[in-house]
Order: sequence, then structure tokens, then C-alpha cells
Amino acid sequence: DAKGKLGTKEQASEESQTYECGQCHTQFKVPPGDFEKVACPSCKFEYTKEALESV
Repeated sequence: DAKGKLGTKEQASEESQTYECGQCHTQFKVPPGDFEKVACPSCKFEYTKEALESV
């Protein structure tokens, strides 16, 4: 199953997806893999994984 984890185009685009902070409009990327929260690098507003996926 390691072959599937080397990275398909679909996985790569999902992991490098850019989001825009709703507070200060700074664009940021989420860390690859599982995470519970990610903070905007500019204003430090925290987003949960669920909140980002629902946008």
C-alpha cells in the first residue's frame, strides 16, 4: 500500500490546497497529514480541519 502514498496528483492538490483567512484575508496552506487545528500565520486565528473542509 506504500505505492499509493507516494503521491498522486489528487493527493498533492489536496495537501497543497490554499485557504484564505476569513479575518485578515491572508492566504495559507495547511500542514500535510492529519491535524486538528491550524492557525493563520498572520493574525493567528485558529481554524479546525472541519471548518476548512466545509468552505
